[in-house]
Amino acid sequence: MSVLSAVIGLAVGYFGASALGGGAFLGAVFSALAAAFGCAVFSDVRAGANRRGATAVLGLGFVIGALVVAGLTLILPILGLLFLIAVVWLAVTRNRRRPEKHAGLRVLR
Repeated sequence: MSVLSAVIGLAVGYFGASALGGGAFLGAVFSALAAAFGCAVFSDVRAGANRRGATAVLGLGFVIGALVVAGLTLILPILGLLFLIAVVWLAVTRNRRRPEKHAGLRVLR
């Protein structure tokens, strides 16, 4: 899924950067990397939600959210950096809280 996301990010980044008059190659590469990273993070989020009983509508929400983010980034390119910072923050905080999640169970040993 991350590979598909990277290919879509590559295409959107290339066409978006060339339409805005920027460096099309750099836009495509950074878009592909950000899309693959975002897909990996949100796949982890969705897997955790599915373990807690989420429905398939959550996946549709992620897809609609990704399309809205892509559209906003094409309109205002600086928003892409803000969204990327938010996804990195989400990834870091998810990994930081993982050991705390089962701390109560370790006490029972």
